[in-house]
Formats: sequence, C-alpha cells, structure tokens
Amino acid sequence: MGSIPFLGSISGSRAATILRLNGFQTLFSLWQIMMEEIYPGFNASKGYIMPPQVDNPAVRWGSAFESAIIKLAEKKADDKIIDREGLFQKFMSSDDDIKMRYSCHIDGRYKKNKFILHEGKTTSLYNFYDWGKPGTDRVTDYIACQVQHQLMVTGLEQCIVSVLVFPKRPDEWEKEGWVPRYYNIGFFLLEKIIDDKIIDSTTPLDWATINAQQDFFHQYPIRANPEAHKLMIEKYTEFWRKHIIEKIEPQPESYDDIKRCFPQPVGTVIADENIEMLADEYSSIGKEIGDGGNLAKRQADIKTTILNYVRKMEPVIDNDSMEKLIIRNSKGEKIGSFGKNKNGTLIYRGKD
Repeated sequence: MGSIPFLGSISGSRAATILRLNGFQTLFSLWQIMMEEIYPGFNASKGYIMPPQVDNPAVRWGSAFESAIIKLAEKKADDKIIDREGLFQKFMSSDDDIKMRYSCHIDGRYKKNKFILHEGKTTSLYNFYDWGKPGTDRVTDYIACQVQHQLMVTGLEQCIVSVLVFPKRPDEWEKEGWVPRYYNIGFFLLEKIIDDKIIDSTTPLDWATINAQQDFFHQYPIRANPEAHKLMIEKYTEFWRKHIIEKIEPQPESYDDIKRCFPQPVGTVIADENIEMLADEYSSIGKEIGDGGNLAKRQADIKTTILNYVRKMEPVIDNDSMEKLIIRNSKGEKIGSFGKNKNGTLIYRGKD
C-alpha cells in the first residue's frame, strides 16, 4: 500500500521512479518533490509549480483495504503481523553535505517468522493479468522494485506480497456509487451513495472476505536479491549526485511536467527546423484521434518536446504575445501557441 516517505529520502515508490518502473510518476515530478523537501522554497525560486497530491479511486480503495488484507494474510499464515507502518532508513556514506538516505515504511512483518515482511496490494481483475501465477515471485516490475527496496533497507530475507483482486476497477465501483469513507483511525466503511443518500454499506473486511472466498486473494513470496540491490544503489547514487547534489533537473517527460515548470508563458519565439517539422506533424495528426492510442501518445510527446524547447528560449514580447507564447517558423508564420484558456488552464494549440 502507499505510505508517506521519509522527507528527503528514497522510498520504495521513489525507487521505482528512479529505475523508470513507475508509470504513475515522472522523474521530473519526483525531483521537484525531493528538492522541495531538501531545499525548502526551491520550486518557487525557479518559478515552478509543485505536483499535486495523488488522489484517485485506486489510492482510496488501496488505503481502505490495508487492514482487511492484513487480516486475510494473518489467517492464511496463522501468524500475527506486527510493526505496521514501521520506519526503516539507511544512509549512504559520502563526503557530500547532504548524505543520500533511503527508507521505507513497511506494511508490517510476521511475528513468528520475524524475517518475513508483509506487503499488501490491491488490483483489479483487468490489471491482474500482468501478474504471474500465485505462489511464484512473478509480480509486476513496479511492485518487485518496491519489495526489493524494502528488503534491502530492512535487511530481511523475504517478503510475502498479499494481493486482493477486485472483479471491477475501483473507478467502476465508484461510478456505481460505492465509495470508501474514513471514520476513525484505521476504520473505513464502504458506502453506496445514490442521490446523496446512503443506501447500503459494508466493511472492507467483509468485502475482502467475500472476494477471498471467490479466489480473488493471492500471495507471492519474494526473496531478497543482493545483486539487484547493488544495481539499485548504483542508480540511486547516480540520481542523488546529479539531480539532488548538483541540482541538475531531469528532462520533463510529460505535458503535466511542462505545465508545472512553464506556468506563465508569454512572448514570441522562432523555432528551429526540427521544431518546425514536429509542429507540422502535430497538426497533421489532427484532433479526431481521441484521447487514446499510439497517435494520441505521439501527439502528446511532440507537444512536450516542442514546449520543452521553447521554454528555454529568450522570447520577445510583442502585441500578439503579451498574454501567451507564440511559436513562429523561420518565415514568421505562426505554427503554435501556448497559453491559458478562459478557465485558466494552460493549453497548447497547433497551427490555426
């Protein structure tokens, strides 16, 4: 499950980002967060906007089912799970003023088998196809990275990943009215709300127990891998020295990255030949492609590349570009623009 990382340190989810295994966070976004933790006020000094807190159905349902998954895991092992949210950390020896540290908040560890970690996860039946056969160590790369990070930090020998599989995705359950609601420390209810009225409710444990009875609860034992730990430390060190100590920003990878580091675009810039070609390709793809598919991804990548280029230029402010950024080709023709719409949202537009 998700947990709050120790400020300024590399946690399991951050490790996955550094190793390029986290599809939910870019390296640029992680860098912003860590720089702000270590050097307060850093983003404001650069004119950058901080990434928003992550809040989505998957996160909400994952948090709501933490205790239920522990109960199922305890029953299956005939053992208690202790040290919930226990903090472990290590420091990398170095001559830098700010020493690299890596940490983890564990979901827990078994009491009798004290060298075994517990890690609880939720997923949907749709996403469960990315997992291997239960009883093996074939979990997703993202989770494998998190687990190896935890084993490295704690020094323990093994982790049992317990996963509860939902027949539907959390966002589908929420569309039907089912919403997790937090009432007290560690206490959640799942409530079905229609027209602002609660028409049904249950506990996550009752829900999870029914899922388990239908064979939607599985476990994956994963042993510590010292060779993987060495490679992870190498990547952590490379990231820390280059991006934290030397303060060199990673390349923005997404349109959201660009919008955070380029929040007030104004002026006119002249594009080079490569950017002109990309702008032509962006417009030729067209708006009819929808929000998904390879063409949509290509268009998003082009947009990010163009804006990452122009944000480093020295713009000239004229009458047309006092409130937005205008991109022109070598002939002076407008090939794109970037500015706020009526709702204050930053929008990139191709050729008119």
